[in-house]
Amino acid sequence: MRTTFLRRSNKEESEHLASEVIVYRKNMATFCSGKTSWPELVGEIGAVAAATIKLQNPIVNPIILMLGTPVTRDFRCDRVWVWVDAIGRVSKPPVVG
Repeated sequence: MRTTFLRRSNKEESEHLASEVIVYRKNMATFCSGKTSWPELVGEIGAVAAATIKLQNPIVNPIILMLGTPVTRDFRCDRVWVWVDAIGRVSKPPVVG
């Protein structure tokens, strides 16, 4: 009997891995203590958002970054990326990770 392996294209593989990372992050967030996401802060000034996050969950360390800045892909319960645009406003919902 002959076994045939189907290979995914690079784009399909990238999309598959990206979806697995999203599921992994959502599952890992359930293990983290306290509030884990702040969708209400989109549009807020980055520094104000970081202070709000720290007040609502003292365990985490909010880090303000320009949108598109390269970051490490590991998951940590004590870190929140606060993504801001060119004028310093939060552009994506901050989440633990």
